[in-house]
Amino acid sequence: MRSDTIATIPSPHMHPARAILVLFIVAPFVHACGNAEEDCDDGAEDDCGGCCDVFEPSDHACHAPSLGNFTDSPDTSSAVPGLTIGAGEGDDVDWYSFHVTDELDLGGSPWITVRLTGAAAGTTVAGWFRCDEGSERHTCTVGIVDTSEGEGCRALDPSTGFRLDPDCSSTADDDGVMLVRVLSASSATCEPYQLDIAVQ
Repeated sequence: MRSDTIATIPSPHMHPARAILVLFIVAPFVHACGNAEEDCDDGAEDDCGGCCDVFEPSDHACHAPSLGNFTDSPDTSSAVPGLTIGAGEGDDVDWYSFHVTDELDLGGSPWITVRLTGAAAGTTVAGWFRCDEGSERHTCTVGIVDTSEGEGCRALDPSTGFRLDPDCSSTADDDGVMLVRVLSASSATCEPYQLDIAVQ
């Protein structure tokens, strides 16, 4: 994973032996298509109009750029600045994906928190977790349950975000891919935001 800054800092909320690995992402990653069951046209162009950022095309889950792998031991956290979205510049939708690895630790299953910084009023963020093995039985501990794209959560306030606690049946490890969708407010033009991700 490419980053400008990688720092390990203690977390006041977690076990003393654990730490948070902070990644400030400044460059796009390769685009990872979804599974073969998705109705996705790989040749489709993004409808981001004049509001495209470096991660476009990202208007479908199949086009979601991968932000890399996150673990719950050590805890990992990423800030992705310089993003833009706007309904006034076409039907702009931003998708992102990242993999979560459930490492052996004292904290149990991963806690996945996603929120937006600096987003315009009315912008929404939601996410869905797809297990590498087993079926999804997740818990939405912050935000509300959203099953429009699978088992997931939607934030009531983008600045607070949502927290999803994955549970993959028939396996001891809750590994999988998190898909995140950002939708602009109906009246928004091109607006900046930052995507914040934490896995504990």
